[in-house]
Amino acid sequence: MYSHLDFIKERDDYLLSRAWKIRECPKCSKSYFAKKDFDNCGSYECSGGYNFLDIPAPRDFLTLQPCQENFLSHFEKSGYNIAIPLGIVRTNERTLFVSAAGQVFDDLIYGKTDKPTEEICFVIQPVIRLQGEGLVGEVEGFSTAFLNAATEQWNTDAKQHFTALDYWLDFFSSQEFYVGNLCLRYSSSENDWNGKNIFSEMLKINYGGLEIGIANYFSGIELNNNQFATMSDISIGLERFLWARNKTASYFDAIGPLTYAITKDIILIDTLRTLTLMSGAGVIPGHKNHGYKFRLLANKIANPFHKIPISELVEFYYKQWSDFIKPTRSLQSAIGFVRREIDRSINLHLNKLLKIDEDYRQSQEDFLISLLKDKIIDLAQLRCLLGDKNHGQQER
Repeated sequence: MYSHLDFIKERDDYLLSRAWKIRECPKCSKSYFAKKDFDNCGSYECSGGYNFLDIPAPRDFLTLQPCQENFLSHFEKSGYNIAIPLGIVRTNERTLFVSAAGQVFDDLIYGKTDKPTEEICFVIQPVIRLQGEGLVGEVEGFSTAFLNAATEQWNTDAKQHFTALDYWLDFFSSQEFYVGNLCLRYSSSENDWNGKNIFSEMLKINYGGLEIGIANYFSGIELNNNQFATMSDISIGLERFLWARNKTASYFDAIGPLTYAITKDIILIDTLRTLTLMSGAGVIPGHKNHGYKFRLLANKIANPFHKIPISELVEFYYKQWSDFIKPTRSLQSAIGFVRREIDRSINLHLNKLLKIDEDYRQSQEDFLISLLKDKIIDLAQLRCLLGDKNHGQQER
């Protein structure tokens, strides 16, 4: 089994021979590698915010689709097989949704198969991570769904792991992204993967306060035949990479649509982007598991006083996600599921507000008409309630 000392030797041989220097961050006491004389490890906390925005940006503005093409071209030429991303919905697994590109090897890790489909691959994997949901709209650079671009290698040694990291740094340079501005913060830990103790060696790729990605080397992965495997997993958030490269005011600028990103309605567009990914993957709203997460997200933006452009945004994000993963629902069906769930939540809000018990399992339009027909409220009151007070005054 590959040892911690073997990894440290390979790491130092690789980085120190390429003019990286090892330092200790005076703020967090973590070891990090850098080519410049930075006074911290480049994390958000130690940098005191996003300092990378002060670095001059390239003249051109890069968006998701051409960035995807650049990734695929670079890693295919570097000898990687291009893997098809996993379906976003997971069943009877450790996560409800795919949350990392490394899950491409989950069947091997958890004994469902003895042989990998691909031993070395590059994949752009849509993922959903709801743990940081509260940071969306509060701190730039966070979203509940994003694209995890990754090189994955099964049962590889540390030297091959650092060869893969070299390909990544070459890619950064090819995209007018100066590698000398990066810090690589080192840490190691022991992880519990459903009862399996896995040791990981990590280099977080920090750029002026922004963690763009992470280079993970996992060892001690116990297999069914009592043997142990290793795994190289180097991944970045594609949207974060774009933000770091473009250096625009908002992380969402390259995600779009610009008309909404510019107005900073971040929670709305992030939530609808994630709901579109879920809906396109066939998630049905409900009271548990995947459906419950869908319902919670829809409720988050279900505001009866705010007109939501559901069709426009779902269509935009449906087409965007379709560049990376094949939906299992049609566009119109995906729009319908999102709309019905948001309408359901809005109707429930109105029931609570008006202290009534009208049928909430209908469209918002039908619900409002039923309020008028049942004389629960008149049109002038309804206009006042929903914000058009001028019309309400005239009608009186």
